[in-house]
Amino acid sequence: AVHSPTCSPWELETFFGVPLPTSMRAVIVKEKVGRFDETCKACFNVDEVPIPKAKPGEVLVRVARAQINPSDTSFFKGIYGQKLELPSRAGFEGCGVVVASESEAISPGTRVAFR
Repeated sequence: AVHSPTCSPWELETFFGVPLPTSMRAVIVKEKVGRFDETCKACFNVDEVPIPKAKPGEVLVRVARAQINPSDTSFFKGIYGQKLELPSRAGFEGCGVVVASESEAISPGTRVAFR
């Protein structure tokens, strides 16, 4: 993760002052995708899933923006450098603010971009 200066207390209160929810929306890949056209809509769902807990050395990011990009589409087809285990969550890249940290390197309130 690449990080920038920590948000001010005002920014955290104004934009991220609400309690952390217990679930989030995620694009879930249910089956391997052959082509990206109208026929592959059944391969994806937007589901409510539990918010994960940060493990040692990790951070939890409240995502502000995330996109589906070529690395994701290659992953869905099973031709990316990582093994596709189904069901799987989409989204390799994004940006947001750290809301929980199990890392000594990054504190809550730090703006981050991840990939």
